[in-house]
Amino acid sequence: MTQKGLIQISSSHVTLTETGKNYALSIIRIHRLWEKYLSEKTGFDKTLWHDLAEAKEHQLSKEEAEALYEELGRPRFDPHGDPIPTALGEMISETGTSIVGVPVGTVAKIIHIEDEPKSIYRQIIKEKLHIGAHIKISASENHHVFFESEGHSIQLSTVVASNIQVVLLTSQEVYEEGKVRLSSLIEGEHATILGISTECRGANRRRLLDLGFIKGTLLTLEYLGPNQNPRAYRLRNTLIALRNDQADLILIEKTQYDRTGSL
Repeated sequence: MTQKGLIQISSSHVTLTETGKNYALSIIRIHRLWEKYLSEKTGFDKTLWHDLAEAKEHQLSKEEAEALYEELGRPRFDPHGDPIPTALGEMISETGTSIVGVPVGTVAKIIHIEDEPKSIYRQIIKEKLHIGAHIKISASENHHVFFESEGHSIQLSTVVASNIQVVLLTSQEVYEEGKVRLSSLIEGEHATILGISTECRGANRRRLLDLGFIKGTLLTLEYLGPNQNPRAYRLRNTLIALRNDQADLILIEKTQYDRTGSL
């Protein structure tokens, strides 16, 4: 690295040269672009994205990275909410704050989830939290944070919760109290689709839309598979079976019908 002019060594200190800083930013750019590619274009589990991107970050040329950048629609952030450096090495400044210490009653949106260390990241994704999810802080103690997200009550230790950054909702964004995941629907219940989670991307998102899971559509849970997975939902006079992990990606509001079958 010294011979390539990337670092300088003086006594016990190692520092990056200007060339080294630019090279480091280019590696970060490729890493985050490849994570974005994995999330948008492949079926790899999110726990694998970081390691796969680490293996790829030294393989892509700058020209290949630029082609990937264009293919992905010139993204500004990777799937964890980290800013992607520009080709000139510019970095968008982060504006979020840790969920720890956010006042009780605050509604906010997740904009960043740190994916290291892996043990903490696994605890976060086990709760099916993701970038873009709305949350409402319900309680906060010395060592735990309690909040609601997509109809689920979640409790995280402050150590884990400190890896999640949020921002307040804008005036155009509304926290919908009744918004829950389709997987929470009980047999015979009716619901109206509010949308597809921002966690659902690429081909998976297009497939759900093609199947008819469109905002405003009415549906009913009619049949349960073995161990209640998969489940069959009726919408637009069609029965469609989804696994629970797929149903988690569809956000609904449960609907009450009167005795005549009307809303």
